[in-house]
Amino acid sequence: AAALAAPLGRCVALTDGTAAAALLKAVDDALVQYVGGLMSTLKRLRRSLGLPGGVGSGGSKSSKIASDGSVGGDHGEGDGAAGTGEESIQASLRLLSVSAALSAHVNHLERGLLAALRELRAALSAALPPAAKPGQPPAALPQPATAEALTPALAALAANPARTRRLRALLDQAVEDPRFNPLPHGAPRAAAFAEATHAFVLDVLLSRVRHEVGGMARRLEWSAAPAESAFKLPTFSAYPQEYMTNAGEYLLSLPQHLEAIAEAAEEEKDAATVAATAAAVAAAAGDDQAATVAVANNPPALDDVEPELEAGEWMSKVAEAASGLLLAEVRAIPALTEPGAAQLAADLEYFTNIVTALSLEPPAALRTYAVCAATARDSYGISVREDTLEGRRLDEDVVRAVASLRGIPLD
Repeated sequence: AAALAAPLGRCVALTDGTAAAALLKAVDDALVQYVGGLMSTLKRLRRSLGLPGGVGSGGSKSSKIASDGSVGGDHGEGDGAAGTGEESIQASLRLLSVSAALSAHVNHLERGLLAALRELRAALSAALPPAAKPGQPPAALPQPATAEALTPALAALAANPARTRRLRALLDQAVEDPRFNPLPHGAPRAAAFAEATHAFVLDVLLSRVRHEVGGMARRLEWSAAPAESAFKLPTFSAYPQEYMTNAGEYLLSLPQHLEAIAEAAEEEKDAATVAATAAAVAAAAGDDQAATVAVANNPPALDDVEPELEAGEWMSKVAEAASGLLLAEVRAIPALTEPGAAQLAADLEYFTNIVTALSLEPPAALRTYAVCAATARDSYGISVREDTLEGRRLDEDVVRAVASLRGIPLD
């Protein structure tokens, strides 16, 4: 995006700004093409990591979290197991720097273009016709008083009155309309890339959980029949299954990974700052060779726009999305036997405890499923209506859904 600012000076130098409209369109089209290439690369990365959205319309909706906590996206495209390594996580987080740099450059370019258009209107005011009033014919173009007053800009404007009036309207809009955007297509595309990048990072961080809980609704444990015996044998509490403990252990380890990556990025940024200082000192001392070596060995940070990685913020997003994935799987379970209900209660209780251990709040619907699955069959109708979560009664829809899964009639 920074390279797109250079044509502005050339346009003013060659045409005195009379081709401003064509310049804006060319810059906007170039930015659209550039961001389109980045989006295509992001789709290929999704496909290579087995993430959903790799061949779709951009992937930015693959982790869209609905109001009920469920996560959208086609989980059939891949379970994302290949994207769970620390190297993949670190590489995906690097894309946040690219996205932040692009957004910063586009914002800077927009401000520069707006400032240039304001200056251009002031410079061409004498050569532009007055703004047309509603219901009146267009005003005539100004005419030079003498031959010496005829400038190239005035001649170009006089040669094409229709284009001149469009230029006047464009410059007036740029100055007077606060909603005017000099990059009407490129700027939204850049914003969409930033959104898609954040969705990609979230999907990479979520890929291990998606791999573990994917297909949970089809597990055979939910339909397991009670053990039959002629003797009255003691019953044992169910324990969380391996897929759930794997997902939980990953979530517990993720903050350490994120903090380590953030520290490494900060150290790299500090090293780049030291290198830049050394290069400046060497240049001031006249040692061009030393300055060149310092910069070559320690490239500067990405235009000082590298975003700080907030491990807590990303963990909140991952936990929310993971809870949504799990909730969607639970809602897809077709039926629950009594052993199956006990197993589901153990799995969900473990997961909610993991989320709580991360100082986050598990979704109320997920906790309600855990409570209802753990409630004794004989007293279900009474107990679930007496139980509360945070002082509020259990969600009646979830109560009825679990009763239906377990085949418990409700009044």
